Amino acid sequence: MPARIEAETEFTSPDGTTEIRKGIDYIYSINEMQEMLQSAGLALDKVYSIPGRMPFTLGEPRAYLVARKK
Repeated sequence: MPARIEAETEFTSPDGTTEIRKGIDYIYSINEMQEMLQSAGLALDKVYSIPGRMPFTLGEPRAYLVARKK
């Protein structure tokens, strides 16, 4: 089960009206992502820390996954 973050943002238009929108983000571990990929018939190939193909290391704020068909 992924972690879930909920946030509400209030937008104010130039005429002074406001609107509150709720956003939900899910956070998955690399192991959880690997399981989802496998269930879709894909294999996790590589994990990078930035799109420029730097290898992922613990503590990076995000991971970019490369998967291939099995």
